[in-house]
Amino acid sequence: MESHNKLLSILHIVYGSIQIFFFVIVHLLMDSILPFVLEELDPGSEELMIVEMVFMFVRSLFLILIIVFPLPSIIGGLGLMNGKKWGMTLVMISGCLSLLSVPIGTALGIYTIWVYLENNKAKNDANKE
Repeated sequence: MESHNKLLSILHIVYGSIQIFFFVIVHLLMDSILPFVLEELDPGSEELMIVEMVFMFVRSLFLILIIVFPLPSIIGGLGLMNGKKWGMTLVMISGCLSLLSVPIGTALGIYTIWVYLENNKAKNDANKE
């Protein structure tokens, strides 16, 4: 079971890193598009103000998504790799959240649940003896 824990921790670290990379790329893309959009609008118009507010909202949303999804996956993966008990809990939470990300996140989430259940089964068998 130790090899599954190690593999699961590596998968979560890689998956979280890929998600952060994706969010950074989208953020940079938005920052490069914004000047062109703002150039087309009249200075001092309501449309300009609305577009700036929408872009600020979307930037904030991406920051929240980075905090909610990939960071717990990376931190949990590092904790699990170092043998911390809280690492498995954090990996389980981010694994359940990743179930919504089809197809790779779903596969990772299913594998996370399976490893979690097998760890609990092994602990229960050890306690019965």
